[in-house]
Amino acid sequence: MLMLMAAWSAAALAHVAAVDATQFLALQFMLAFASSAAWLAAWIWVMEALAGKWRIIVGLGTFVFWIVGYVGIAVLVKLLPHWRMSWLAMSLPTLVLFPAYYFLIPESPMWLISHGKVEEARTILSAAARSNGMRQLSDKHWKKLLESEEESSRNDTSGGCSLALISAKNVRIRSLILFYLWFTSSLTYFGLSLNSADFVIVDVFISFVSYGIVELPAICLSIVAIVAAGRRLPLLLLLGGASGACVCAALANSKWLSLALAVAGKFCVTCDFYLLHVYTSELYPTPLRHTGLAACSLFARLGGMAAPAVTAMPHLLPLAVFGGCSALAVAAAGFLPETKGARLPQTTEESENFGAGDTAWKRAYLSITAPVPTRQKSVASCATL
Repeated sequence: MLMLMAAWSAAALAHVAAVDATQFLALQFMLAFASSAAWLAAWIWVMEALAGKWRIIVGLGTFVFWIVGYVGIAVLVKLLPHWRMSWLAMSLPTLVLFPAYYFLIPESPMWLISHGKVEEARTILSAAARSNGMRQLSDKHWKKLLESEEESSRNDTSGGCSLALISAKNVRIRSLILFYLWFTSSLTYFGLSLNSADFVIVDVFISFVSYGIVELPAICLSIVAIVAAGRRLPLLLLLGGASGACVCAALANSKWLSLALAVAGKFCVTCDFYLLHVYTSELYPTPLRHTGLAACSLFARLGGMAAPAVTAMPHLLPLAVFGGCSALAVAAAGFLPETKGARLPQTTEESENFGAGDTAWKRAYLSITAPVPTRQKSVASCATL
C-alpha cells in the first residue's frame, strides 16, 4: 500500500510538468492505477483489522475524506484557476502525510498469519490490545486461532486464484451479479457527477459542490441501514430509488426539479456504492476476498470509463440510461443472499453453500402466497371486548 501511495504521489506531482496531452494522459493512467490499487489495499486492511459493527463504521467512515476531497476540488479550482497550480495543491496532502502512514499503520495481522509471520502478528495484536485497554490473548486462545487458520488453509484449494470466481456455480453467479452491480453503480455515480454541468443554474461550482455534499448524509444512512436492516433490502431500495429519481429527472420540465431529482439519484447511488463495498467483502470467502474485490473494482472502472460516453448523449437522455441500468440492477441484486449476522465463509466450499436458495424474490413470493392465519375468537373473549 505504501509503495502504491509513493507511486501515486509521484504521478500526481509529475502532472505539473506535463507539456502535451500525450504525457498528461499517460500520467493520468499511472495515477489512476496507483491510487485505485492503494485504496483497495487500504480497504482490505480495514476489513481484516476490525470486526463487528466497527468494521462497518470505520470502513464507511473513511469515505468522509473522499467527500472532503471531492468538495475540495471545486474550492481549489475556484481559488487556483490555472490547472498546474490546482494539480500541485491536490498532490501535496498525500506527499506530506506519507511519512505518517509508514509509522502509524501496521501490517494486517491476518495477512501476516496467513504468510507464516505469527510472532509479528501477535506483537501487533498485543500492542492494539494494550492501546485499547483490553486483555491480552492467552496462549490457549492464540493456539486455537492459529489452528483455525491452518484448517481453513488446508480445506481451501483455490489459493486466491481469480479462476475460482467462476469455477463454482453459486460463486460464479454471485460474481456476475456483483460485477454488473459495481459497473452500474460506477456508471451512474460518475455519470451523474459529470452530468452536473447540465444543471448549471447559478454557477457550475455550486452544482458540483451540491453533488459532493449530498454524500455526507449518504454515509450516515449507509451505516445505519447496514447495521439495522442488513445488506440486501437496503441495496434493493437504494437501487430502486436511484432508478426512479433518474427517470423522473429526465422527464421533469423544470431545471430546479431536475437538479433536485438528479441529486437525489446521486444520493441513492452513493449509499449503494458504500453498501456494496461491505456486501462484497462479506460474500466472498477469505482466500478470494481480495481477488473478488479487485475484479469488482475492475468492472467499476469500466463503468467509470463508459460514463463520459453516456453523458455525451442528448440532454437528459443520460438520466434515462442511468435509471434503466439501475432498474435492471434491482432485479439482479435480489438473487444475492443476506449476510447480516451470518458467519462469513472461510473457504470456497463454504461460500458455495452459503445462502444457497436464499433470494429476495423467493421470500417475497412465499410471503405473498402464504395463507393468512385466521384467529378464532371464543364467546368468552368476545364478551370481554
